Amino acid sequence: MMLSNFAPFSLSVAQKPSMLPMMFDFFKSAITALRLATVFVKFFDEKMKLHELWDEHLIEAAHKWSYSEWCEQLNDYCSVERKAEIAKGTPEDWLDESHEIAKGIYLASPKGKNLSYYYVNYYAPIIEERLLAGGLRLARLLNEIYGK
Repeated sequence: MMLSNFAPFSLSVAQKPSMLPMMFDFFKSAITALRLATVFVKFFDEKMKLHELWDEHLIEAAHKWSYSEWCEQLNDYCSVERKAEIAKGTPEDWLDESHEIAKGIYLASPKGKNLSYYYVNYYAPIIEERLLAGGLRLARLLNEIYGK
């Protein structure tokens, strides 16, 4: 069942708690599907799965920021209008967008290739954009379900 088939703003108070587990399952399924393509790369000569590189190491390599610094930097990154544009769409739209980006990442990250500074520099803006989009879109869905 697709998440956008539901109108969170029209749910009754009794129905709203059930939306959060459903959202979690929807996005977990999407993430798991992207992780099925196991590609091993080297990052500064350390062998790891590509999704591990993106989930952990690349974020740290891009910026040595704390969680609050990431929030501050990303919040200051774009205008209110741009934030509204990023938050538009449906979860399916966002998954399609992420899938297209992921295909490009897999193509640019050949199996066994040793990735280092050039890779971090190239993908740092994409990391920032994806984290910003994820935060804004999650906030939008939660606001639609539970109200501002």
